[in-house]
Amino acid sequence: MFEELGQIILILIAIGGILLLLYRLFLAATGLLLIGGGLFLAFMEVYGLYLLFTETDLFVRDFQTNGWLSFPTFFVGINVLLAGLLVKKISKRFTKRLA
Repeated sequence: MFEELGQIILILIAIGGILLLLYRLFLAATGLLLIGGGLFLAFMEVYGLYLLFTETDLFVRDFQTNGWLSFPTFFVGINVLLAGLLVKKISKRFTKRLA
C-alpha cells in the first residue's frame, strides 16, 4: 500500500520534472526563434536596400512585369511605413524633452 503510493508520487514528480524541462526547452527555442527571425528581417532589409541602390534595373524590371503587386512595391512601401513610424516615435520623444 505505502510502496504503491510512494511509486505514484515518484512517477508524478518525474512527470513534473520532465514537463518542467520541456517547458524550459520550449522557452529557449522560442527565444532563439525570435532572435533568428529578427536577425533574418534585419538581413533582408539591409540586403534589400543594397540591391535597391546597386541593382535598380532588377527592381524596375520586376515592377514592369508584375505591376503594383510586385516585390519592389511592397518592399519600398513597408520601408516607407517603417521610416514614418520611426520618425513619428523620434519626434514624440524630441517634443517631450523640449516641453
